[in-house]
Amino acid sequence: MTTGRAAPEAAADLGSVLVVGGTGMLRATTCAIAHRATALTLIARSPEALAADLSATCPTTPIALDLTAEGAVARIAQIKGGFDTAVIWLHDDAVSLSRPLEDLLRPSARLLRVMGSLAMDPAVRATRAPDPRQDITRQLVILGWHPDAAAPDGQRWLSHAEINAGVLAALNAPALEALIIGGSGG
Repeated sequence: MTTGRAAPEAAADLGSVLVVGGTGMLRATTCAIAHRATALTLIARSPEALAADLSATCPTTPIALDLTAEGAVARIAQIKGGFDTAVIWLHDDAVSLSRPLEDLLRPSARLLRVMGSLAMDPAVRATRAPDPRQDITRQLVILGWHPDAAAPDGQRWLSHAEINAGVLAALNAPALEALIIGGSGG
């Protein structure tokens, strides 16, 4: 069972970390990362409150940015890059920003990309990272579902706690290329 806490052997320094979309569903992941990062940059529509909470744990830079807004690519290009690690959750309407965000990582950095259940299809997955960098290590976390006999369609979405536990499990296992949280079949 994954508790969402970093295993002692996995508590290694993550270096400078970029988190995109980490204030809502991935809030607990962002908080855990702050304990393992030398610096944290948080890109979200409203990152200020969480960044203030985390600043006592590690230096945190909030960047308020709606990734669907006009000019988002230009704003991303202004961010000082060189990140060692990134955790990125993008909604479908912002996948065109995959590469500009990846370009903020240093060569040989580690990218943990969180995607919805449709990304179980390799063709869909390719559209969500249309121009991936080849000089970084990438991990994929796909959000599945759980069987639920009480639900009308026999399944339920994952809870935030389940999602965060899975993302942290992937973060603690750098050799893991992909992880599906919950179910993946019909």
